[in-house]
Amino acid sequence: DVGCGAGNLILAYLELIGKEKAYNLISNGNLYLYDVDEIALGICKYTIAIKYGKELLNKINAKHCDFLSKKVKLPKNSKVISNPPYYKILNIGEDWDVTKVVIDSKELYSSFIEKIIKQSNKSVIITPYSFIGSGKFYSLRQVMNNYNGFVVSFDNVPGNIFNGRKHGIFNSNKGNSVRS
Repeated sequence: DVGCGAGNLILAYLELIGKEKAYNLISNGNLYLYDVDEIALGICKYTIAIKYGKELLNKINAKHCDFLSKKVKLPKNSKVISNPPYYKILNIGEDWDVTKVVIDSKELYSSFIEKIIKQSNKSVIITPYSFIGSGKFYSLRQVMNNYNGFVVSFDNVPGNIFNGRKHGIFNSNKGNSVRS
């Protein structure tokens, strides 16, 4: 989970695959969490360990880092889930790979998506449609097409991915979901 925060998305995924599969994924050292917020990352890591077994605490790969740093690499053949941060890029990091997507969009969200797509085997990324559909994200759409070539889009993401209820003027789904 890239940009895992306190872990709502990864916890929903682990719940979805079931306790045994989740335990095996973690115990085999195949769970990686990335976040720049050290406190949120710690909360995520400890919440997972409390739920699936405290003995797994040292098996969870929690990376406190700037994900866009060139030094940060996803594991080979990784499968990624993410709900990257919504934030305008005010200053480009000194050690970032300054790509056309970074320059065109000036958004962390699309920059995360680009890096995830380039480095992962497969990915599921929650994103508002506007981040994919507007003109400043044209270069991101090119990257999506060139690397994966297969994009599935859903109008609403249902279920318990987020705690609480999401409200938005265009969200017709009244359940716990987000327009994507």
